Amino acid sequence: MPVDGGGSSAPKRASDLREHGYDVCLFADSDTCAEWNPSETTLAAAGIKVVIWDDKCCSEKRIIDDLPGAQALFGFVKAAKEGGISEQSILNALNDGLDTEKLADIGKIATYSDLSALKQAIYKASTSENKAWFKTVSRGETLGDFVFSTVFEQIENSDFHRKLKMLEGWALGRR
Repeated sequence: MPVDGGGSSAPKRASDLREHGYDVCLFADSDTCAEWNPSETTLAAAGIKVVIWDDKCCSEKRIIDDLPGAQALFGFVKAAKEGGISEQSILNALNDGLDTEKLADIGKIATYSDLSALKQAIYKASTSENKAWFKTVSRGETLGDFVFSTVFEQIENSDFHRKLKMLEGWALGRR
């Protein structure tokens, strides 16, 4: 049963469900797991499957970091546009995060020369409080459609792919 744990309350909710006899998997960002109460270790000891990203990061950063190149980053940004974010808003946000080479239009993302700077600008733009590109169900679905129809099999050695396959295995009873 998926539950939006609201971040900090997710470990407690997972623990409560386990105490009531449910099989539980906690799938969460890893950027705040050091603050969890109960801790990741306590949850695992209680029989809760804990699936978190490597590198202490949120899901947006994990996806962006694991995308295989500029063309895939362009697809990610197009998913934001398809989700209702205006192209001008996207350009403004990305250019705010780029120190040197600015983008004249979002099509230039596919051939951008500094992949690391581009990934950082996309991450910053997609997660800032007033521009959260994928923090709604419909926008998240748009992003998921892009990832799974376009790049998921290309990133089979990534943390993103491994963790989703781990989650899939748990959900299908391969625990």
